[in-house]
Amino acid sequence: MGSSETAPAPFSFSIRNAAKLLNINEKSVMKVLKTLQDLNMLKSYPQKPLKISDKKIPINLIEDYPGHKFVTERGTFVQFGFKIELLEYPVKIPKISPKIYLKYYKSFQCKKYHNY
Repeated sequence: MGSSETAPAPFSFSIRNAAKLLNINEKSVMKVLKTLQDLNMLKSYPQKPLKISDKKIPINLIEDYPGHKFVTERGTFVQFGFKIELLEYPVKIPKISPKIYLKYYKSFQCKKYHNY
């Protein structure tokens, strides 16, 4: 990375949103993320749940806020999507052989009835 380039801050990205954007199922999104990690293009890790309240708040009262909300005996929590960190910016796609490309291409294919 040059002195004038700066790496972007990690961003949050949910699997469901990625599936909708790419028009593929959630299982295929996980394969895409794993492949990008294997190619050392990004690093992704799940975020820890954040405690909203010590009390049990009904989910329907806070459903308009972002994130996945859930209630346990310890209180009400919210969890956001995967935190994704680009390992190089701007991203450079590595050169791969046709054989490796076919391997990745076949692993991303999914049945037509599984797509959104």
